[in-house]
Amino acid sequence: MDERELLVEYIAARDKLDKLKEELTEVQKNFDEKENRLVTMLVDKEATSTARYEGVGFATLTKPRLFASYSKEYEQDVFRLIEEEGEKELVKLTVHASSLSGFIGRLIENGKGVPDFIQYYMKQGVRFYDR
Repeated sequence: MDERELLVEYIAARDKLDKLKEELTEVQKNFDEKENRLVTMLVDKEATSTARYEGVGFATLTKPRLFASYSKEYEQDVFRLIEEEGEKELVKLTVHASSLSGFIGRLIENGKGVPDFIQYYMKQGVRFYDR
């Protein structure tokens, strides 16, 4: 296989990946809409599940799942609340993976060594420029 053929295959694979990502977004949106409609219908009927249908099955409402967040400006207040409630093990000091990668990249660029306790690898990629 020559360079041109490999480039053509790369472009086709990239285009297919982009198309599948778009399709996944649309399918997820459709699924979420159907799920929301089903939940609304069951809640409106004050039911916890649908009827059982031969060859189809049934659906049951699950316990609502709570998602919480806070603004960075309130981080210390949140940490204090958690500690006051006796659950300080929930608070973790972490470094996000992309931040660590950037930091290690800067160490390497500045000619500094990377400690043995940090693993890293370099992933070579290509950028394609349309015709």
